[in-house]
Amino acid sequence: MKVEFFITRRLLQNRKTGFSTPVVRIAILSIGLGLCVMIIAVSVVAGFKKGITEKLSGIASHIQVAKLSSSSSLETEPIPSMPDFYQDIKNIQGVTHIQTFCIKHAILKTQKEIQGVVVKGVGSDFDWTFFQQHLTTGSIIQPISDNYLHRGVLISEIVAQRLQVKPGDSLYVYYMSQVKRSAYLSDGSYDRRDSIMETKPYAMKVGVQGIYETGMYEMDNQLILADLSLVQSMYRWNANQVSGFEININDYAQIDELTFEIDDMVPVDMYVSNIRENYPEIFEWLPTIDINSIIIVVLMVLVSIMAMISTLLILILEKTNLIGVLKSMGMNNPTLRKIFIYHAAYIIFQGMILGNVLGIGTAYLQMKFGIIQLDQQSYYLSEVPVMLNGYYVIFLNLICFLSCLLVMIFPSYLVTRISPIQAIRVD
Repeated sequence: MKVEFFITRRLLQNRKTGFSTPVVRIAILSIGLGLCVMIIAVSVVAGFKKGITEKLSGIASHIQVAKLSSSSSLETEPIPSMPDFYQDIKNIQGVTHIQTFCIKHAILKTQKEIQGVVVKGVGSDFDWTFFQQHLTTGSIIQPISDNYLHRGVLISEIVAQRLQVKPGDSLYVYYMSQVKRSAYLSDGSYDRRDSIMETKPYAMKVGVQGIYETGMYEMDNQLILADLSLVQSMYRWNANQVSGFEININDYAQIDELTFEIDDMVPVDMYVSNIRENYPEIFEWLPTIDINSIIIVVLMVLVSIMAMISTLLILILEKTNLIGVLKSMGMNNPTLRKIFIYHAAYIIFQGMILGNVLGIGTAYLQMKFGIIQLDQQSYYLSEVPVMLNGYYVIFLNLICFLSCLLVMIFPSYLVTRISPIQAIRVD
């Protein structure tokens, strides 16, 4: 065993008898709490980004394909439900699901209240996983029938409270639709070959089949789900006509790359967009919380560094007599410096163990039990989200250990300024 390791081990064994013991304990606690805060901060930021992204993709999917003219209009233009590029998109590596949809703006009305909404028609290929998880009462919509109670819609908790309805209640949906009107000639007759498109209001009776709540206020405030054929009938479209396609992918980090790839596959009159482009106000806000986590990490590292610098200086001053004896016996300055750096490394390691236990333990408890709750209307989530990532934890441990240890090199040079004769006289 090298002599510096042997002396360091003996110093650690006798550490409880020195006046530096309280200082060392404070340093261990400071490093532990600092690393704990870093782990929690980074885990919460990652959890926020993941939670909000999953909610948005669950409501609107990652990527959408629609008619180009539909991007600047409240009404959508029809496209075939099985176009030539459908199978090409489905075969793209990274695409997990593709589904059709129809969008129609309408007004919901009860005897006392009205509410403007966007009716989203979904077909048999729709993935109900997300809405089943956020269903509060009732059930998901069933295939359409003549009975209005089976012509069901899924509305949000916000809309249900505003309209004062519950599953099983009926609603009227008012919407505008274009119909062909024959052009009359001057003699009062009409020409069957010539017709005029006329927009008229229509009403349809539907039943509330279920109520959902996602926490995304902008979505919950206006989105209702209905059977695809219901919205097709509002447009007077055929069964093979839809507003567009929604595409889910397995890796959000590839969303821009896959958007460009899909855009190259579709005709020029098609518009391809993703949730980052459609909801910029949300995705521009998310990077700002990254800055907060960076500030917290930097501050906690600085706190740990200051605690270790003061601790190392006290350790050196406490062992001044020992330094003098070792120097008089021929030990050089680099070896002496290694003794105290090894001692500091052990203290840092103890603090890191404490920090990992506290940080990972707290994050796990929050993930498991959701102890800390949030205002869902303000933060989009009902509880503080946490996502533990092993790479992040290892990276934070390396930052904490290396930054504290490297900084210890400079105060360790105090050993070189201690004279053996003066040090031995110190009692």
